[in-house]
This record gives sequence, C-alpha cells and structure tokens, in this order.
Amino acid sequence: MRYKVAFAIFILIMSFIGFKYNSKNLHNVLLEEQSISSKINSIKNNIYSIDKETLKLSFFLYNNYDDINRLIKRLDKQTKEFDSKELTKLIEEKKTNIYHFEILNSPLKNSIFYTLLLNKKATSHIKDKQYLKKLSDTIFDMIVLKSVNDKLILERFLKDYSYFKNFKSSDTTENNFNGQILSQLDVFRKYYSYYKKYFNALFQNENILNELNIIHAQIKKKLQEKKVSFSHFAIFLQAILFLTLLSLLYFMKKFSDEHKKLQIISKTDKLTKLLNRYSFDTDQQELSHAVLFLINIDNFRHFNESYGVETGNHILKEFSMIIKNIDIGYDAKYYRLGGDDFGVLIDSKDLDIDAIAQKYLGEIASAKITYNDLRFEIDASIGISQDAPLFQNADIALKKVKSDKNLNYYLYDKRYGEQIKESIKSNIEKISILKNSIKDNSVLICLQPIVDLDSGEVLRYEALSRIVNVDKIDSIFPYLDVAKTSKIYIDISTQIISKCFDILKEYQNVNISINLSIQDILSDDINRLITDFLDNNTKDMGERITFELLESEMIEDFNIIEEFIMRVKAHGVKIAIDDFGSGYSNFEYLVKLHTDILKIDGSLIKDIHENRNNFLIVSHITKLAKELGMVVVAEFVSDEEVAKIVKELGIDLAQGYLYGKPFYPEKKDFL
Repeated sequence: MRYKVAFAIFILIMSFIGFKYNSKNLHNVLLEEQSISSKINSIKNNIYSIDKETLKLSFFLYNNYDDINRLIKRLDKQTKEFDSKELTKLIEEKKTNIYHFEILNSPLKNSIFYTLLLNKKATSHIKDKQYLKKLSDTIFDMIVLKSVNDKLILERFLKDYSYFKNFKSSDTTENNFNGQILSQLDVFRKYYSYYKKYFNALFQNENILNELNIIHAQIKKKLQEKKVSFSHFAIFLQAILFLTLLSLLYFMKKFSDEHKKLQIISKTDKLTKLLNRYSFDTDQQELSHAVLFLINIDNFRHFNESYGVETGNHILKEFSMIIKNIDIGYDAKYYRLGGDDFGVLIDSKDLDIDAIAQKYLGEIASAKITYNDLRFEIDASIGISQDAPLFQNADIALKKVKSDKNLNYYLYDKRYGEQIKESIKSNIEKISILKNSIKDNSVLICLQPIVDLDSGEVLRYEALSRIVNVDKIDSIFPYLDVAKTSKIYIDISTQIISKCFDILKEYQNVNISINLSIQDILSDDINRLITDFLDNNTKDMGERITFELLESEMIEDFNIIEEFIMRVKAHGVKIAIDDFGSGYSNFEYLVKLHTDILKIDGSLIKDIHENRNNFLIVSHITKLAKELGMVVVAEFVSDEEVAKIVKELGIDLAQGYLYGKPFYPEKKDFL
C-alpha cells in the first residue's frame, strides 16, 4: 500500500513537473508570437514614418534628410531579421523611389517658391490685370498639383502655361518679367510627371504589407504547430491523472486570459486606450464606404516644451475622451494614429462631411482641459479622406490645412496628373554627365577678369566652371541644383576647387576668386582640401585667393561659417560676398562674415542707367559698404555708359563683357 501511495505520489509529482515544463514552453511560444507581431508592426510603423518624413520633403521648403536616412537604416536592420528575398527586394524598390523622389522634389519646390517671389513683384512689372490674375491662379494650380492628382487642373495649368509662353508685350520690362515667370513654369512643367510617378510609387506599400503578412502567417503557422504539440503533451498528462488534468485546465485558462490581454494591448494605444494604427490598418480594409477624419492638435509641441511631457500626456488623454464623446450621429471607431494625430473612422456612403468636421472643430474649441491648476484651450485641424490609402490621403489634406491659414479642415480629392517624363529624363542625364565628369576629371575652368575702374588693371579673375555635355560645353550652373539633391555635389565641387588650385600653382601672377557654397563650407572633405592647400603653401599663395560666398544662400549656423572664415583669413585669403542684393541682403550678415569684398548682383547693375530704383539701391549699398571698409565690385558691366555710372558712384572694381568674356587659361598668356 505504501508503495502504491508512493507510486501515486510519484506519478502526481512527475505529472506536475511535466505540466510545468509544458506550460513554460507554451508560454514561451506565446511570447515569441507576440515578439514576431511586434517586429512586424514595427516594420509597418517604420514604413509609415518614412512615408510621413518623405511627405515633409514635399510640403516644406527646407527639411532635414537625416531623419529619412535614419529611418531607412532602421528599416534595413529590421528587414534583415526576416530571411525573405522578396521583402528585401521590395524594400530596395522603395528606397530607390525615395532617392528619385528626393532628386525631383527640390526643383519643383524651388519653382513654386521663386514663382511666388516673382508674383510679389508682378504689380511693379505688369499692368495687365488679366495677366496678374492668371499668374495668381497658375501659382495656386501649381501648389495644388504638387499635392493632388487631377487631370482638369493639370490641363488648366498647361493652358495657362501656353498663355505665358505666347505672351507678347510692347513693353520690354513686361516681356523680361514674363520670361522669368515662364522659366519657372517650364521647370515645373518638365519635372512634374516624373515627380508624380515616384511620389505615387512611394506610398504603394501594398506589396510590402502583403509580404509582411505572408511572413507573419508562416511564422504563426510554425508557432501554432508548436502550440499544438505542447497541447497534445498536456492532454497525455491529463489522461494519466485527473488531478493533473484539473491543474492543467486551470493554468491553460490563466494563460488564455493573459494571451487575450496581450491581444488587447497590441490593438490599443497604451496612453489613451483608443485603438492604435495597427487596428486602423485592419479595420479600414473591412469597410466598404470608409471615411477618415484625421484630427491633429494645433501647436501641441508647445504644451510639451512649455509644461512638460506629463502635462502633454494628460492633454492627449483628455483630448481622446473629448472627441470620443462628441455626438456626430454616426457609429464611429476612434484611433490614436501617432503623436498628436487622432483618427475617426466612419463607414457611410451618404455622409455630411462638412457638418461633421465643423461639429468636431466647434466642440473641441469650446472644450477646456485642466491640469495642476492650469487651464488649456485646444484648437485642432482636420484632414479628411474618402479615398484609399485613407491615412496617407488624409495626411496630405491635413498638410494643406496647416499650410493655409484660411482652412481648418479639408477634404482630399483626386487632383493629381502625370506629365514630366521628358524633364525627369533630362535630370537623370544631368546626373549621368556629372558622374562621368567626376570619373574622367573633365570639368573645365575658365576665368573672367575683374578690373580696377581707375587704372583699368586686371586685379583678379573669377573662376567659372564648365562641363562637357556630349559635343558641347555648358555652364555648370544648371547642373548644380540636381547635384545638391544627391551625394555627388561634394565630389564635383572638390574637382572644381582642386583645378583652381592647380591654376594658382601654374600661373604665378594670377589671383583667383573661387565660389563656395554653404554646403562646401560645411563639408569635411572640402575643408580638408582647402586647409591642406593653404598649410602646404606660403602666405603669398593665400593672398592670391578670394573665396566668394553666395549671399543668396541662407546661413543657419554663423559659428561654423565664422570659424572657417577666420581660419582661411589667417593665410591671407580674402572673403567676398557674391550677388549681394539677390537674396538675404543684410549688412549685419556682412559684418559677421568679416567681409573684404562686396560684389553687387548684376541684376541691379545691368540696367542701372535706365532704372532709377536700381541706381538708388546700388548707391546706398556702395556707400554703406565703403563705410564698413569693403571693396565694392559691380557685376554685369557690359557697356561704357554703365561703367561710367558705377565709377561715379565710387565702386572700385568691375566685371563684365566690357572688360572681357570668360576664357580658358591655357589659351591666354598671363606673363
């Protein structure tokens, strides 16, 4: 009997040990299943983040590309965790689309930006009211086309483009101004269709999401097989001993409850308890007439920065309850889609969208949120979409609201068009030509004299770059915008500066002005090239160099630029500001940069004998520059009449066709 009891106890103990072992393995499988789901969701969220950051490039004039590169590196790392060639291929395609989009986005934004600047000046150049109205309408169409794909607006833009192309006036000023407008419209027209091609391709994530779902399903299947095997083992143990069966059922229920909790957690936002982005992606696919209201808290960053993250989190929780308790007359699901973005998803074919949007805005504006004796009034903006992909389109609509002070909600509509294959081909060809020039070291340097107006003596030469394009030679200027959107700009700039240094070594009597961009100064490679050259040569060599900085480029960090300038000036280098009067004209700017030479932009000089306003502007610039101890240079001096005026104004030096066209140094004897 004692042995039977001992045997029964032994069986009970072994059954319990077997159950615990089986339960632990089952728990590990569940955790592994949760981990895989989390990783899959993380990849999806990272893809949406990349899409969002890429949209910023489209909607904002200046944006940091580092955020996209950081997200892409994270995506590459996440992708490697899954051994899927197809997923890797799809991610590479997305990265390629982003690369092409980055290249094309810049010229379109610049075209709109400069057209807006020209529009501000239009009334002083154009008297025709119909022209002015059509210009404003065309700019609006360009802005809309940048964000929306609509055939009618594209046709209207092309019709307006033809109007400006065929515009003729008896007034030379109007024709010249129209030429400036047309050049910007032409850039937009040429680049637009390729831009839209890659823009649309960027957000086609269906294949990636399908592949992720396939991978997820395969892994879940394997995990399910493990779960089944453990369950069978559990049943075997239960058959051995009824007590083991009861214990196993107890623990199975416990684990089942935990698993349900995990499922709930994976579908809801931890802070607000609303459904999360993963749930939204699943829910929208089940609706036949889905409408998404994407609600964003205006200036939410202010709350976090001014009152702390804890206060910001409280506002988010309260805000989620406010929108959820607003009675809109329809069944809806509520989501936190990220940061301070909230979604309301409604399935209805006949929906009064305007009334609902106004209802939300009114209720939100009247609501008050209090926290720690603080009272906050909240405003919101709403982007709305009925068209798939819902979130991306609603986000585009929301960006339009944020950029237009007259809007507080906007319904996305299909106004995108496609028309720019010729331009994109030209852009890609330019990149190819630049790459070949770098490879072959074939960039050409020509020089244009800068003369003393009193003596007529040539004091220095400005180095101008030329690039070989098949059977012709082009100015490098049209290629630079494309180069700056890619990684080849520093390579081409390195070649130009190196060749200028070679000319200085070969022609001992020549002083050279070399153009530098802010991007050059911020480059470690360019800094190293310049520093090595100056350190390895005498101060006499440095005194023969003038670095011309483009005044039209915005400087965000004066400390870095000032450090560079002081370093090169220690070697005798002079600093000139080029094209003064064309961009961010500011005499404080000149003082901070320790400027030696001020070059007045040719647009102010070339018609100074006919344009009283330009005469006055140049006169004041010259006077102030001289008082600051700067040498003043006039650009675009093309005839004796202009030369006489700039000399009378006290300008020191001049540059232009009157004194010499650009030439290649090997074709002229300097000695």
